[in-house]
Amino acid sequence: MGTVSLPNGGSPQDHDRLNGWKEIAAFLGKGVRTAQRWERHYGLPVHRLGHEGGEIVFAFRSEIDRWSRAQDGRGAAAEIEPDDGPNHVPADPPPAARASRWRWPAVAALVVAAAVGGWLVARALPARPGQPASWKVEGDTLHVFDDAGAELWSHRFEGLLNPAGYTQKVRLHGERVSIQDLDGDGRPEVLFGLFPLDLRSRTTQGLVCFESDGTVRFTIEPDTTVRFGTTTYSGPWFFDRFFLSRAPDGAVRVWAVFIHGMEFPSAVLELDDRGAVRSSYWSDGFVGFVSPTRWHGRDIVLVGAINNETRGGSLAIFEGAHVHGSAPSAQVEYRCASCEAGGPDDFLVFPRRDIAREAGDVAEVRDAWTDEESRLHVLVSEDALNLPGAPPAGVWYWFTPSLTLDRVEVLPELLRAHLQMEEAGLLNHPFGAQDERDLFPVLRWNGKSYDALPRAPITR
Repeated sequence: MGTVSLPNGGSPQDHDRLNGWKEIAAFLGKGVRTAQRWERHYGLPVHRLGHEGGEIVFAFRSEIDRWSRAQDGRGAAAEIEPDDGPNHVPADPPPAARASRWRWPAVAALVVAAAVGGWLVARALPARPGQPASWKVEGDTLHVFDDAGAELWSHRFEGLLNPAGYTQKVRLHGERVSIQDLDGDGRPEVLFGLFPLDLRSRTTQGLVCFESDGTVRFTIEPDTTVRFGTTTYSGPWFFDRFFLSRAPDGAVRVWAVFIHGMEFPSAVLELDDRGAVRSSYWSDGFVGFVSPTRWHGRDIVLVGAINNETRGGSLAIFEGAHVHGSAPSAQVEYRCASCEAGGPDDFLVFPRRDIAREAGDVAEVRDAWTDEESRLHVLVSEDALNLPGAPPAGVWYWFTPSLTLDRVEVLPELLRAHLQMEEAGLLNHPFGAQDERDLFPVLRWNGKSYDALPRAPITR
């Protein structure tokens, strides 16, 4: 986000000013990471002087108060946020709990062509005259162009769109706009997720799929109520990102992630190329990636997230090509009481380190993959320690095919981040034995509670 001009060209009084992310986060009663995410996704009013890397970040209490009131009026910030957990009481009583449901607009019937088998990312077609090849968000409108740069069509939405939601690469994975051939008919579709600029608006928050000619194939607008512990969550549900893959039968799958309010809880919906929901999964924290893959010669789905129960990272492992149920929890208040029964076939939780606690951050599983020897590799990191475009500052956990922890690798970027925090006075010790102890325990759900996995050698 560029430098923001002060309102009316003036400067509020010094006592109104909050200097730096720590003061801004403290005023909000949140962590630094949450404040930064709110700026990226939800327009938290933050100002900057200078350039990226040497800029001064500040905000004004009065502007944040107005922004917060706007979110309360919309219902987004009035309810539970991840730093508070499910014990936070909403400003207004939540609606009475009702059975979970998703509202899906009518979808036109389409013939699906034969597709290639295996887990493959849905392919983009070579650019052809008269077919979508690029796009631009401008004001309240999505513009779509062909490979020569000529505008093919445009679609206007209710309310302005937030351009930062489409230009900033805030995480390692996922998309918000994609031009792909979803059904193998030789004509690319356009998948577009909505990020409104004005959070007070009641405009569509969902995922829209356009045909090549700009007509709407389907729109996903979640309208559901779920209950975690004794707390009920209703809409609006915000679109965050989607992931594309191909199922074993060759059909395209769209994995759409929606979040409540600004982060908690979140849902993963598996959609086919016509927008029909194939499966769904509820997490008690922000979902960062969805990755269908192969393991032990079987199809599985990996879902990486934040685990609000521990403030660590979580990895859900689903056998088969679909997700279902909700994340397990040892504490009732973090357990979904209204979701369908069941959940991951395996569930791992990774610890939050002191470097994350000092940064006001929580850990997150940011990536996971399996190799040809059926070993599982899991990357755990924190947003506050990562710069856009830079290698992740985190820790790789390596597992054997039986999910025994094999070894732990501390990345050089994490060691550099630790040193920088030392130099800034945020940490009072070099990376050493205490930090290595902070890499454990890794927890594995046994169906009723968590077991701590035996520790493994550390490399750095």
